[in-house]
Amino acid sequence: KQWYQRRVAITAGECFLSAVPLVTFNRSITFTMTSLRFVLVLVFFASTTKADYDDQIDELKRAKRLMEIRVGKLEETISDLQVRIASTITTIESDVTLENLSERMATSEADFADALERAQSKWPLGSYCILANGACPAGFTQQSAHLRAISTYAATPTYVGVGSFGSSRIGCHGACGQYPKWYADLFIVSCCK
Repeated sequence: KQWYQRRVAITAGECFLSAVPLVTFNRSITFTMTSLRFVLVLVFFASTTKADYDDQIDELKRAKRLMEIRVGKLEETISDLQVRIASTITTIESDVTLENLSERMATSEADFADALERAQSKWPLGSYCILANGACPAGFTQQSAHLRAISTYAATPTYVGVGSFGSSRIGCHGACGQYPKWYADLFIVSCCK
């Protein structure tokens, strides 16, 4: 900083001396002005001591050491990150095998089936009945009813559609068309709460 301030002062002095018109002077005066500039430069360098240069050199050496320490720390950080990335890639590669994926899919399917079963076991509040399909869910009571030998217009599939809905069913009474009035049967099995 001191060197810069001194340099600015000398430059200002040189500018002042350069501003003097040399056209009106003879050669000896021009030589004197040039000599004066040289003397100013010598004064500047003479006023800067070896200790000042040594201080500046020491300061630059300290700055260099700090930069070397910072660079070293950055290199360590980069090296650590490279090791972490390599480790992560290895972990990912070992996790992503066909066998491992198959096991994960099987586990996911089993978890999904368990979750579906739990969701199905949670019924809304209120009183209602659902058609039974075997045993009733927890909290429900099985109830059944039937109509047998129902007289129909005909015993054809148009009028008696044979089928079942879980434990409930609709069908002909006996063999279809066995009885003269084309009888049908209706069996309803429900689960109520």
